[in-house]
Parts: sequence; structure tokens; C-alpha cells
Amino acid sequence: MCYHSIEISQKGKFTVTGAVLRRQLNYCRQKKFGIISPLELLKKENLVKGRLMITFDDGYLDNYSVLLPLLNELNIPAIIFPVVGYIGQTNTWDLKGELRGRELLDWDKIREMSNQGIIFGSHGMAHVDLCKLNDHELEWELKESKRIMEEKLNNPVIAFSYPYGRYDERVKRFVKEAGYDYALALGAQGENNLNTADYFALKRVAIYGDELPLVSWTKINGLYDFLSLATGIYLKPKSCI
Repeated sequence: MCYHSIEISQKGKFTVTGAVLRRQLNYCRQKKFGIISPLELLKKENLVKGRLMITFDDGYLDNYSVLLPLLNELNIPAIIFPVVGYIGQTNTWDLKGELRGRELLDWDKIREMSNQGIIFGSHGMAHVDLCKLNDHELEWELKESKRIMEEKLNNPVIAFSYPYGRYDERVKRFVKEAGYDYALALGAQGENNLNTADYFALKRVAIYGDELPLVSWTKINGLYDFLSLATGIYLKPKSCI
């Protein structure tokens, strides 16, 4: 499951409210889906039907002020993917979107969250479409962001989240060569199966703040593919192909 921003009351496409997220996470716990940590994902036997992983892209400041207390209260693991070159700044890559200008986490808060058990991955240096980069630029985005995160946190960075969800076979190969253990795609692509999962294009669905509760429910339950096919709004994987 992929989220972005979270606030107390404001909502938008990429911003869910704290109350909505609380209900969704409590539902996951009550149904005993098994919310696994990013570290547990390294064990392939955890790729079984019904298990979920909670992810947040971009690394917004509200992940500290609103999300962290909620995760601690509910004892739920999660992974956050900051845009490493923008840490401590604001979102300036989302030129026309609702998240433009939104404050991002700084290193002090990232370290504090890491010390409290939150796992951090990489979302690259500049939130760019990796498919459009040449080999040298692509390698730098992947390796430099990983190096900086590991140096600042003194922890291995095991996971990468594709900006805009876009990737191709070349990008996947570079991610693997950069030393990541897995990478997350985006789009309603079905479940990750133990026997067929591509660890460098693991499937995720985005949870949006402005979608109907029924849509979020189908995503959480792994039924969104059926609903979207029936309604003609199927979200294809955002690969570069």
C-alpha cells in the first residue's frame, strides 16, 4: 500500500486524513492481514496472500508530526522513501500538483524516526523519471541517494521506490547493481506471488485521500483489479514500456 502525505483534517488526492488512515490500519489489524515490516519482505515466505506492507513516498514533514505517533500507538511497521536531494526542503518537482511547496522531513527528524524503528529507503535524488536518464545519470541517482542515506543513518538502505512508479528492464538492472534488495513499482497490478514476484518491480496500489471508501477497501483486500476491470478504470503498471 502506497501513501504520500497525511494530515489531521485536510485531504486531497495525495493526502489522507489521520482519521482515515487510522481506520484503514485498524481494519488491517482486525482482519489479521499481517502487516509485515520492510525487513520481513526479504524473506520470500512472507509473500503470502493477504499480507500487507505500508509505504510512504516522498518523505513529507507530516510523516513525522502525524504519521509517527499513529504508527507508534498502533505498533505498525512502515517504510518511508524520501527524495534524498530535497531532504529539509520543500516539494518543487510537483509543478502543478497539490503537494507543491509541501515541507519535507529534515535529517534530524529522519534520524529520530529511524531510532524509533521506522525504515527508510530511497526515492532517488531529485524525483525524476529514471527512464529518461542516461546510464551515468541513472547510476548517480541510485547510488548517491543510497550512499547518503546510509551515511546519515548508519543503516543499510535495502529498498528503492520508483519516482512516478516508472521503470523498465534497464532501470531495474541498475537498481539491482546499485545494491538494493528490492524495488517498489506503482499501479493496480494484482498481488505479489511467492513464486512469481519480481523483487525489482514489486506491485503496489496507491491509497488516495479523495477516493471512495469502497475503492480503498477493495485495494486493501486485494480486490481492486476486479473492481477496476468491471468499471473500466484499470490502472496499468507505470513501466516505461
